[in-house]
Amino acid sequence: MGLEAWFAVITKPRSEALAEEHLRRQGYECLLPRVRRLVRNAAGLKPRIESLFPGYVFLRADPERDSLAPVRSTRGALG
Repeated sequence: MGLEAWFAVITKPRSEALAEEHLRRQGYECLLPRVRRLVRNAAGLKPRIESLFPGYVFLRADPERDSLAPVRSTRGALG
């Protein structure tokens, strides 16, 4: 019996939410921390929600029990 651990999954640029959605559909527990920021544009300041760690989604799994091979071919994920 192994222990569950957290893994960092590298994602394609600006594809963190896509990767998280597809990993959850495959049954993995995921974490995608987000932060609200004010971004200046021509109309003024606009609130925007962005990934706290751009390019990464965190995945919780037991590598002895769960196969991590499907993670590499998940939409939005690089590895």
